[in-house]
Amino acid sequence: MHRRRDGQVRHNVVELRVDVTDTRTERRPSRVLPPVPVEEESGRGLILIDALATNWGMSPRTAAPGKTVWASVDLVASPS
Repeated sequence: MHRRRDGQVRHNVVELRVDVTDTRTERRPSRVLPPVPVEEESGRGLILIDALATNWGMSPRTAAPGKTVWASVDLVASPS
């Protein structure tokens, strides 16, 4: 079950960025994502973000408790 969160979507010519902020301080996402058992109904959000996003990370909130998890997707293909 998800709690209330605030979010923001921004984009420019080269990047789409999504920020999701919550007040939970006890869980900080890790860049090493554990496997999720097949029978579990949750726990795959960051696995999907890691697979689809160009980059993602976490920033602590400065004005209140909690964190902001962000993800960005490049909109322009990098030259090969």
